[in-house]
Formats: sequence, structure tokens, C-alpha cells
Amino acid sequence: MKSNLLIKLSYFLVILFLLPVACTNSDFPGYEKDSNGFNYKTYRLNKDADKPEIGDFLTLELVYSNSKDSILFNSKDMKDGFRIPCQEPGYPGDFFYAINNLHLDDSMAFVISADSFFLKTVGTPVLPDFVNPGDFLFFEAKLTSIQPKAEFEQEQKILMEKQQAMLLELKQKEIDDLNAYIENNNIGLEPTESGLFYIEISRGKGKSVENGSKVKVHYSGVFLNGQKFDSSYDRGEAVEFEIGDQSIIPGWNEGIKMMHEGGKAVIIIPSDIAYGAQGRGDVPPYTTMVFEIELLEVK
Repeated sequence: MKSNLLIKLSYFLVILFLLPVACTNSDFPGYEKDSNGFNYKTYRLNKDADKPEIGDFLTLELVYSNSKDSILFNSKDMKDGFRIPCQEPGYPGDFFYAINNLHLDDSMAFVISADSFFLKTVGTPVLPDFVNPGDFLFFEAKLTSIQPKAEFEQEQKILMEKQQAMLLELKQKEIDDLNAYIENNNIGLEPTESGLFYIEISRGKGKSVENGSKVKVHYSGVFLNGQKFDSSYDRGEAVEFEIGDQSIIPGWNEGIKMMHEGGKAVIIIPSDIAYGAQGRGDVPPYTTMVFEIELLEVK
């Protein structure tokens, strides 16, 4: 009888001893908490595998959601995967504190305060609309690749050299195509100092255009091969803007200043005074554009 009582008492004391540990081990069921208050759980841990060093580039399978299980980010939605440089943690328990403890092919889950993640790690000035103050984010991460910093820098150098070579080829092609266009269309005019070709179709009898003039125009834009890429006529709505506005390409500001109200002209705008090496929207890098413009009004 006493023996049974002692056994029961022993069980009770063991349970009593363990309860505080179980309750304080983590703030989230199923997770562990380390000495820095970082809540995590390990799915796969291979201590013999490589670990990242500061400056390495990491590829991660990463998903994170809010406390309502709504997925806010999934690396599978990214075409080229999720890559990020390995950085020093900004504070104990932040995103990089977690990632830097992974070995290659390790996977784990961890919890971070949404306030800390967005305001400190990501560096957003305010919390996104889909996050409330005090929320927690639940991460699932797997480290799939570690690229040493030196290897990444060499890869980027080679990539930049290829891009520069490609841009030089595009620039030369633009020059060749423009020269052929000028010759094939018998354009006997000299370009302006900027490279703009101005071809007057009909001279307007109205006001001239100066910096600060507000103009209303209809236009159609094509590439040198005749492909149309934009037209206010097709939209059925003329456009209005102020001459000198920095949001307007230099070629437009220059060309329209050569017109008078009621006039029509064709302006050929090389990329140097248009969208340059970057291109924009439907306009590729190093692309000359040809506009037929009708100056409807000068204010």
C-alpha cells in the first residue's frame, strides 16, 4: 500500500516539476524557445553540412503566414526563387538569426514579431496594411543553396560584362538602323545637335511654343520598322502637358518647341533623348522612335 502511494507521489512530483518547464518552454504550442526568446521548431538538422557565412548568397524555400494562417509570401511564386545575402542579425531572434543557424538542406519553422520583421529587418517605414501591431509571423524555411560571396561576385562580374556587350551591340544596331531609315526614306535634313530629326508636314498659324507652355497634342508613335507602339488617336483622347516637364522625354520637349499651334510634324527621336539604355514599357533599350504629332492647342 505504501509502495503504491510512494509511486503515485513520485509521479505527482515529477509532473509538478515538469509543468513549469512545459508552460514556459515556448510561447507557441509545438515550438521550443532558446535563451534569446526565439521560438522555433526543427524539421531537419544536419550538423555535418555546410553553414552560411556572412556575405554568402543563400537560396531559400520560404513561406510565411500570419496568425490566421493566411500566407503572405511563398517563394514558389517567384520565377527565379528567393535569394538573399547572408547578413549579421540585427537583434537576437530576427530573421537572419534564424537563417544563419541553418545548415545546407536544413529546414525549420520559427516565429517573429511582425513589427520587428517589417520595421527592423525589412526596413519599411510603417507596417503594411495586412499586418496589425502586435501580430506574429510564422515562417517555414529550407536552405537549398549556399553560394560563397567570392563566387557570387565573380558570377555578377561575368553577367555585367555580358550585359554591357549586349547593350553595345544594341546601341550599334540602333545607329545602323537609323542611318538606313534616313537613307531609305530620303530624309535630306540634318539632325539637331541632340540628334533629333524634325520634319514639318504643315506649319501651324497659331501660337509658338516655349518652356512653360501648356500644350495639347494628338500623336502616333512607331518604331523604325513601322510597328506602332502608342497612339492618342487610337485612344480617342489627346494628351496635355507642360513643355519642360522633366517627366516628358527630352525629344518631345525639343521637337514640340519647334512647332506652332495647328501644325503637324514628324519627329525622329533617338534613344539618347528618349528612354536610353533602359527602355520603358513597350520600348526596348536603345530604340529610336518616330512620332507624328499634331499640335492642337498652346496655352
